Amino acid sequence: MMWILAKTLVLVEVAAFQLEGDHHHKHHAKHHAKAVHATSDVEVDDAQNKTSKKNVMKHGGNLKKNKAKTSTCWSYENVKHWETAFSACKSENQSPIAVTTQCKDNEVGCKASSATLAKHFTSTPVAGAYLSNNGHFIELVGPAHFATIKLGNMVWKSARVQFHTPAEHTLNGVRYPAEMQVVYRPVERSEENNKWTLITSVLLKEAYNRNALLSSIGLDMLNLPREEGDKMYVGGSVDLADGLKTPFEGGFAGYEGTLTSPPCTKDVLWFVAETPLEASATQIANLERRFPGGNNRPLHPIGSREEWRDFSQWQSHASGWSMVSLAVVALVVANSQ
Repeated sequence: MMWILAKTLVLVEVAAFQLEGDHHHKHHAKHHAKAVHATSDVEVDDAQNKTSKKNVMKHGGNLKKNKAKTSTCWSYENVKHWETAFSACKSENQSPIAVTTQCKDNEVGCKASSATLAKHFTSTPVAGAYLSNNGHFIELVGPAHFATIKLGNMVWKSARVQFHTPAEHTLNGVRYPAEMQVVYRPVERSEENNKWTLITSVLLKEAYNRNALLSSIGLDMLNLPREEGDKMYVGGSVDLADGLKTPFEGGFAGYEGTLTSPPCTKDVLWFVAETPLEASATQIANLERRFPGGNNRPLHPIGSREEWRDFSQWQSHASGWSMVSLAVVALVVANSQ
């Protein structure tokens, strides 16, 4: 009897060991298959850029992990580190700056804006846009270009709108709670044709009513993309003219600077609208909630740079422009007045 009992116990232990091994193998194989499937989906998303909202949200975390492996880390918590990791961030003529649209009594050659941004701006309704959290700020991204800026024979187009809280630029000594930056890339980038990135900036001012443009892109909702790599598709079409028409019809302050985030690329033309865009407290709070510590770069000195309040002033201040380009711009401005 004792021999039979001992043999039975041995057989039970062997069976348990085999069962545990089979379970571990199946679990490992299932986990491996899931990982391969997720990686495959991300690769298809990057290659085709045609995933559904469900797929984008599902694979947002994977996009974040892949991005973390290939990009240099930086944050707004230690902006001094930017100068170590990105050499261009410690060069002169950085952005943002304290801009002013008001002429001082002792300022030579200052005049108010005459040719507004609206005369050089056109927009196109775009469907299929989405809000993205890139780990540093909320960004509106379009599958096609939202807007076009034309200055003489130079053309810029934009498919990205970035939000910062609080505002990066100050306007006439005022720091607004948020800033909306429309980033334009030149259609033909070259030293001979157009080497400039162009950014139009509109400051957000708290008001009682919701802003229709900001509502249309989803800023009324609490569930803005939470984690780095998360995306949220916008229903319907986005037309920037719905909100930017009024600010662009007013005055502006322009200057030559850089990107306000790494790699702090130079050759950026900034145009900050004088008229803020009114937004509700909820819309501004929803942006702030995603980056409670703030995501704005500190102000930099203007140095020897001069501000432009009229396009014709570029003839003497915009360095690097060819005489032909300047002549065309001057002609366009003269005809538009």
